[in-house]
Parts: sequence; C-alpha cells; structure tokens
Amino acid sequence: MAPGAARDGLGEQPSAAGEALVGVLAREDGAGPDPDRPQPGPEVAASLDEALEPWRAAYPEVAAEGRVVIGSAGQEVVRAAADASLVVVGRRARRSAPGAHIGGVAYAVLHHGRAPVALVPHG
Repeated sequence: MAPGAARDGLGEQPSAAGEALVGVLAREDGAGPDPDRPQPGPEVAASLDEALEPWRAAYPEVAAEGRVVIGSAGQEVVRAAADASLVVVGRRARRSAPGAHIGGVAYAVLHHGRAPVALVPHG
C-alpha cells in the first residue's frame, strides 16, 4: 500500500512524536516454525525493505522497520501490533456484491488486536 493511499484513507499523516512504522511480512508454513526448515533468505527481507522505501521517503522523520516472520499472517500482525497506537491493514477493493469483504489478516487484527484498526482499500 502506497503512502498516499493510506494517507487518503486515514486523513492524517504520521507524526514523529515517538511513533514508528512497522511493516510485517509473514511467511506461513503449515507446520509452524521449525529450526530444520529453511528460513526466509535475505531476498525476502530486501523485498520488504523495498516496499517500505516509499514510506521512508515520504516521512523521513518516522522510523520504518521491517520484520520478516514465520507464522500465520494474522497472528503475527496481532503480535507485532501488541503495543501499537494504530494498526493499518490494507484490504482489496473488490467489485463483487455490496458489503464489506475482508480477508483473514484483517479479520484476525479486528477481532484479536488491542489497538484501533484502519482498513484501507487498495487495488
């Protein structure tokens, strides 16, 4: 999700007052974390870093950190957002039947997270 899309969806800009942006890329492995299984390589972290670059450029005063984790995306975002003041979750803008359609990650964050959640449509 591009900075402009999130900003338009939220109506606010991030503040440098102690806030940070944390991007989470979760790789789900049906068997869960296993030390004998290969972990994501540096190219995965590099792709997350590349995705965060527009945010860093748009808001240089806000720290932007990327985390690559193994596990359920919904659970990992909820875990990463335990102390968040706001969680922003993108959702695909579908052209199907009317009504709100959310995916598993948004559902998990809405129902299990502690922080307020902003669902921002994209695509």
